[in-house]
Amino acid sequence: CNMLVGMTLSGKSTAWRTLAQVYSEMFNVEKLPGYIPVRPIILNPKSLSLNEIYGAYDLATFEWADGVLSKLFRDAANDPKQVEKWILLDGPVDTLWIESMNSVMDDNKVLTLINGDRIEMSSTMSLLFEVRDLAVASPATVSRAGMVYMDVDDLGWRPFVKSWLSNKFDSEESLPMLNLHQELFDKYVDKVLKYKETKVAELVPVSDFNCVKGLCQLYDSFIADANNSILEKPGELDEGKHKTYMEKWFIFCLVWSIGASATGEGRKKIDYAIRDIESIFPPTMTVYDYYVDTKAFDWKPWSEKVSKGYAIPKDMKFVDIIVPTVDTVRNSTVLNSLMLAKINTLVVGDTGTGKTILVEQLINKLPHGYSKLTIFFSSATSSNATQNIIESVMEKRSKEKFGPSGGKKLVCFVDDFNMPKKDLFGSQPPLELLRQWIDYGCWYDREKQTLRYIVDTQLVCAMGPPGGGRSVISKRLQSRFNLINFTNPVEAQLQRIFEKILNTYISDFDDEIKPLC
Repeated sequence: CNMLVGMTLSGKSTAWRTLAQVYSEMFNVEKLPGYIPVRPIILNPKSLSLNEIYGAYDLATFEWADGVLSKLFRDAANDPKQVEKWILLDGPVDTLWIESMNSVMDDNKVLTLINGDRIEMSSTMSLLFEVRDLAVASPATVSRAGMVYMDVDDLGWRPFVKSWLSNKFDSEESLPMLNLHQELFDKYVDKVLKYKETKVAELVPVSDFNCVKGLCQLYDSFIADANNSILEKPGELDEGKHKTYMEKWFIFCLVWSIGASATGEGRKKIDYAIRDIESIFPPTMTVYDYYVDTKAFDWKPWSEKVSKGYAIPKDMKFVDIIVPTVDTVRNSTVLNSLMLAKINTLVVGDTGTGKTILVEQLINKLPHGYSKLTIFFSSATSSNATQNIIESVMEKRSKEKFGPSGGKKLVCFVDDFNMPKKDLFGSQPPLELLRQWIDYGCWYDREKQTLRYIVDTQLVCAMGPPGGGRSVISKRLQSRFNLINFTNPVEAQLQRIFEKILNTYISDFDDEIKPLC
């Protein structure tokens, strides 16, 4: 029995996956004695209730029903195949559910259930925990397990970038591209991250590694759009200008990943940090006010994309009105690119910044073949209810696979993402359920205790800053998203919004009265 402990993105999952792969390859490829293939059996205990984990008696019939973990243990113990069965419990450890595991973790290696059943671990079974910390674990639990602590600062983000570059530019011909992008990372990323850590205020803090991961994902999403011609040199550009064009796209993605979580004041600091490294932007406005124009191969202000002649239809409901501004145009461009690239996105911002209405508008504009599902979380939202809502729009694709009806792709929008109430030990079961699905693509049928893989589905979530009824979400879950902060609009944008709304309602007034309004 071992525990992998460490902050998010420290390499815990990569460590056990690598070891499992080595064991399997030693058996399948090298044919070495003493090695057998590994089959991981994964569960997040905090995504289920205690009765759903271990089993319980039906109070009406007094019949015993196995829980998910007890069923997994029983099946693994009775499996005669010579395969390493690693039961991986990937989720927060607390004294409520793990105390029942003490007899498994000590020398007895027996899971004892309340109906009297005793399930003994076989020689091919192993128990592995993957946790962020052991803040609420008891000494009795900690003393029974071997500890492997992984520090996120030991590796940092550079091995991830090196691997990402190697996979993207994996041929001899693309070596110059690999070197160019490595130079861009060396030139900008470290300096901006260090400056952000000490000088920039964030609405929801994001770790350095998470920022760099977001940068790579956002850059990938824009590369995937052939209209941008980022890696393929356009005919009208020479080598030098093409490198400058790629650098502009890299900086644009850096602004909307590393700088995406900054507040309004923090954005001014990010602007200063980037301009201090390279004066590649026009001198007016901030780096957030420009995009890369694919026809001019240069910076253009977002204000040029805002429709000047926008008029609100008179029959439109007030709650559906969204006046195009610089904020809505740039936020929707970045968010739309991430959604089309199937990257899970988390939108944060104060109340009234247009998170919900903008996301719903973008989802409605997605190409044919997409369907949508909107879920509003509250303090009373449970893990079971969340699973039932998502499964209600699914159909069976094969034995264990479920996907959106009609063979479509589903964009699931979760609003008020941080509203579910924390339990006694600080976990949010609905969010732990979603994390298991994001990491492993599956969860469990709570009645049959069988796996269900959810395919062709992605998440877009929105939440306000922690405070009041809103909680701070788990860093392990937050790291699975690209985060964008919707800042409060500046005064000029507010004036434009109210002018457009007011002009619609006074358009029938006499010309003498209009100026008075």
